[in-house]
Amino acid sequence: MTCVNLDVNGLDPAAVRDRPRLPSPAWALVFVALALYDLWQALAWLTAQGPRQATREVVLRIAADIAWGILLGATLVAGYLRLAPRNFARGVIGSVMRVRPRIGLGQRLFGVLVFVVLYGLTFVPVIVPGPEGLAGRALAAVPVDIAVAACLWDLRRYHREAWKVIRHLKGEPASVRMAALDSPQVRALTPDLLLAHPRYRYNLPLLLILVQASLLSVGLSSLASGWSSNGSLCLGVPALAWLFWGWGLVIGLWGTWHESRKLRGQELEMALCAVLKELRSFHMVWWDWWGYLVILTLFGGALWMLALLPEAAMRVAGGALAVGYGLGVTPLHRHYVRPWALAWAIMREVKGPNPGPL
Repeated sequence: MTCVNLDVNGLDPAAVRDRPRLPSPAWALVFVALALYDLWQALAWLTAQGPRQATREVVLRIAADIAWGILLGATLVAGYLRLAPRNFARGVIGSVMRVRPRIGLGQRLFGVLVFVVLYGLTFVPVIVPGPEGLAGRALAAVPVDIAVAACLWDLRRYHREAWKVIRHLKGEPASVRMAALDSPQVRALTPDLLLAHPRYRYNLPLLLILVQASLLSVGLSSLASGWSSNGSLCLGVPALAWLFWGWGLVIGLWGTWHESRKLRGQELEMALCAVLKELRSFHMVWWDWWGYLVILTLFGGALWMLALLPEAAMRVAGGALAVGYGLGVTPLHRHYVRPWALAWAIMREVKGPNPGPL
């Protein structure tokens, strides 16, 4: 197995980390959420405080604000695409070495300055006042938020190449799936031992989507039903909504970490349970019981606080809690996809490229 576009012959395997030291691409979701918030803020201002009739001047100003934001976002993406190829190999190699390469203070300050200037320029529509008011800044910020999210999402390339470098130098298989397909358990399988398709009780990605859809639909409807009765606002949103949204998000992120720890190294076992005719029971890992204790404690504390609120505030807080938790478990998809994808890979490996009913 070779690493794409990277020369790793001079690297010492003993000096390579077990995991890459890189920011997670999931940070892109923060800026996606920020883009949605800015868009909501612009629409709320235009409908509640701004002019109620879309005159020609208003339409032209809104179009100019959006165009200004697109120009800023395109500038950021263009600069990133121009600089990324030059720093790609250095970023990947630096992320896998145990001794982190030093990043100068000037480089750090320049990076901070770029973001400060970029978001500072989104306030130009406020400096040049027009009939669209504060909605102009929010409309200009939306393309910038999306551009930052796109750049952060591109970090997946760095993660893939970093893992290739680590596995190449440590002599490990290219991926968990390749290692599992080459295991004695899979090589001993024959088509008559497999089901026509994997058991859907192990389709964890689909189950997670259903759970998230339920949480978001119930949470958003609950928020909408109690929104107008809450006068205490913070950035245009009820303060209770911010508090319980953050609370639910923390519970969801903790649950993601806890669940990913339980699944680590269990992909092959789960995949075999899903594809074998002989029903196997998957043994749940309970050794990190304290992870469940933290989740139950946080949920219990939230429910206790909800019980102290009046009905309208309870609807807002409960809805925000459900939405926050639904968003917090989003990173679980990548962990749940692996065993389900491995189950199909085993069936293709044993039955051929088009596995079907026997």
